[in-house]
Amino acid sequence: MDTKGGSFENGGKRIKVNEYPATTTEEEIIQGVRAEKEGVKGLICGPIAATMLEKVVDIPITALRFEEGPLINSIKRLLEKI
Repeated sequence: MDTKGGSFENGGKRIKVNEYPATTTEEEIIQGVRAEKEGVKGLICGPIAATMLEKVVDIPITALRFEEGPLINSIKRLLEKI
């Protein structure tokens, strides 16, 4: 699977954002482990995968809360953990 990416600015600091596409919880876990091996500093994923990944990887995890609005809010929450 390919990763997609972009960038995000927060507090005057440019943050590189990679996307690891997944359509199932199992794929999210596989992609999370892959992302950690590639050196990412944190992950945003679905709530079920987040619970499982917290037990498997050693980087900060943030669950995407669908009621809270855009992905930007999840990115900001993750930045607070890093």
